[in-house]
Amino acid sequence: MKNSFDENPGKASVTNNPDIVKNTDAVGFYNCHTHIFNFKHVHTDFLKGMIPWWFGAIMLIIGLFLVWVVCSKMLLFLIQGSFSIIFILKLICTILLSFTSLIFLLVAAAIIFRMRIHNQLKRNRFKKITSILKKIIPGEFDFLVRYANFILHAYDTIKEDSKKQEAVFNELQSYYPKNTKFVVLSMDMDYMVNCNKGVENSTFYDQLDSLKKIKKNRDYANLIFPFIHADPRRIGHDTGFIGRMEDELKSGHFNGIKIYPALGYFPFDIRLKPMYDLALKYNLPITTHCSAGPVFYRGKRHTLRNEGYYNDKAFIHPFTGNKLYGKKPGQFTPHFTHPLNYYFLMNCPEKLHDYWKQCEANGIVSPTGNYSVEDLAKYRNLKICLGHYAGSKEWRRYLDNAWLPAERLDLENPGDIINVIHRKNGMWKYGKHKDKNLKPMNWFSIISEMLKLTDNEGNTYFPNLYTDISYNLSDRRMLPLLKVRLETDRQIRKKILFGTDFYMVAMKMTERRATINLRSFIGEDNFNQIAVKNPGVFLYTG
Repeated sequence: MKNSFDENPGKASVTNNPDIVKNTDAVGFYNCHTHIFNFKHVHTDFLKGMIPWWFGAIMLIIGLFLVWVVCSKMLLFLIQGSFSIIFILKLICTILLSFTSLIFLLVAAAIIFRMRIHNQLKRNRFKKITSILKKIIPGEFDFLVRYANFILHAYDTIKEDSKKQEAVFNELQSYYPKNTKFVVLSMDMDYMVNCNKGVENSTFYDQLDSLKKIKKNRDYANLIFPFIHADPRRIGHDTGFIGRMEDELKSGHFNGIKIYPALGYFPFDIRLKPMYDLALKYNLPITTHCSAGPVFYRGKRHTLRNEGYYNDKAFIHPFTGNKLYGKKPGQFTPHFTHPLNYYFLMNCPEKLHDYWKQCEANGIVSPTGNYSVEDLAKYRNLKICLGHYAGSKEWRRYLDNAWLPAERLDLENPGDIINVIHRKNGMWKYGKHKDKNLKPMNWFSIISEMLKLTDNEGNTYFPNLYTDISYNLSDRRMLPLLKVRLETDRQIRKKILFGTDFYMVAMKMTERRATINLRSFIGEDNFNQIAVKNPGVFLYTG
């Protein structure tokens, strides 16, 4: 496998040079979780649900109320024929508030109603709206323009199609020191609503071609490390996709693989087998989405009937055999991203073998060749980063509740993991159905246990398992928990990667503000560990 780094990142991962700790910017640290795709590459339902319907309804009510107030005051002014300075000032303030409310209402409505803003509004018009909002709304209330900022980031700033992602990448770079390196994760959203959709008229390959051009540019070659998205539906529909993926990875145009199970599949989907085999062959890093976020499969649950886990109108987990609850997409898609799914993939070769053979027998896929339980046992060595470290919501739940995963869940015994009851929203509980004292399992706890799990001889169960803190760092309340983890647990300390999840962090604050908040709180030694040393090991393919 061709190593696309000019310097060997493995060296950075083992150095104890104190100068590096003191001058991380000069060395060039890694942001291991970013996106630079534009609206041409996303589904129209991409942002649906990020702003809840009730928020739009409230904004509509406020807007209509303020308009009514303005109209009534103006009518009163015309009837009375007299006015005062106080009356005029109140009228002006009411007009400004009405204008601001209605403008922001347009932004919220565009997000709520299927995100067709790129077809309905020209970018320059939307930019003017955002600029007006920034000028009118005081800094203390800048949360009102975060969603507008997010949309604005996703638009390209250069007219030529081939340079759209390059422009976004330049914007991302502008927040960081010049030597900063970025892992850029591509996204394949063609199957976001219909898992049986073909690959016609797809913009995904355009996204990949654009990333490849940026990577081939000398100015960016050592600063950008693109990951190619692997969706099992595309692998099933496009017989040449795995071959193209291997060629792109071998040539150094791409440096790793991205999967996003929340879009409608389990990470142990049999169609991903050739991708996992490719990753093992070349020691490739894989980054996966592992949180219950707002971007997920938007189709109906019954459309998953042919995916291998739909049995007699019941949504069944292939490994536990128990029903997965939740009717709406936002309720059942967290089942796909639950961290225990990666435990099943990496540490249950017998169950995985039986499930895949059953999928082949049921005609879900064509036979993928001969493979044994011993072959699948090698998946324990897959180099996988569980993106988002379960998500800030699970971090808050961990801090506010009592979790005893080591006592209630025996990760060293795969048979014990099967005793899981699946509630909606990814709330899995351990025990039997009739047990009245079922205890919910916390995603943050499970990932932490998996990162430091060892056998009786002291060997790490999952030697190449990582996680990143992308998006979580935008919530400053989570920083103390991260710092304690880094300073008290040596095993976990070596497995955490720095990442921001650009554009997503733009909904909270700027990249620069989020990164500086993090560095100032955890200190340069810890930041050097997660942004230089650990990424060097994770990304190294030699």
